[in-house]
Amino acid sequence: MKYEIIGEPMPVVVCDLEANEAMMGTADVIVTDGFTGNVMLKTMEGVGSFAGSALKAMFKKNLLTKLAALCVMPGLNAFKAKLDPNKVGGTAFIGISRPVIKAHGSSNAEAIENAMGQAVQVARSGIIRDIEENVALMKVERE
Repeated sequence: MKYEIIGEPMPVVVCDLEANEAMMGTADVIVTDGFTGNVMLKTMEGVGSFAGSALKAMFKKNLLTKLAALCVMPGLNAFKAKLDPNKVGGTAFIGISRPVIKAHGSSNAEAIENAMGQAVQVARSGIIRDIEENVALMKVERE
């Protein structure tokens, strides 16, 4: 399938994204139904939590692994921060007539503050108006 928005091809479109490609940057945006998307996100969260716990246990085994942890800690902390959902806050639901930001059920105060900031950005951006004005131009061509 070829997707077009306002007569222009989208930058990156993958019609059949494999689960192992979801975090590899294969697509700029992943569109899915709520159930499938939630299963994917929860699975990634679980794997991330498990990997973090396993690394922590491994680095605490002995003096040598503790020294190794000191060497890699700045990189691991930067990686962890990159995956921190509290820094993002939530994500916008597109196709609704008002800004709606979905935050994680376990969001802390920082995440809620960032989600509110996203709501302000979405409201000011004019994206909802742009979608309403151009929805008729969006189409899917079957090849």
